[in-house]
Amino acid sequence: MLGQGSAFLAEGSLLGRTLLWGGVLLVLLIVLGAALLLVRRWLLAGKHSRAGEAFPLSYLEALHRAGELSDEQYDRLRRAALGLPDSSAKKGNCTLSRRADKDDEGN
Repeated sequence: MLGQGSAFLAEGSLLGRTLLWGGVLLVLLIVLGAALLLVRRWLLAGKHSRAGEAFPLSYLEALHRAGELSDEQYDRLRRAALGLPDSSAKKGNCTLSRRADKDDEGN
């Protein structure tokens, strides 16, 4: 009977160690997952903040003054950078509006 009790204690300590290390592993996995989520959020936030700034308006102005951009190109790029609607669409210079006009004439 004493032999059976000793075997149970030895088995219990193995079970205890297994549960202890299983708990430690679980805690480590949770901490690692949280760290990965924080790093992912940090990296994605960096991309979004830089996505709106392709180039500063001062760069467009410098290109325009140097003659690298025409007045129309400068206006279109400036409006796009500021998120304003394109002025050429209002004037009817848009290719889609010209196609629609041609389709209307043909019908």
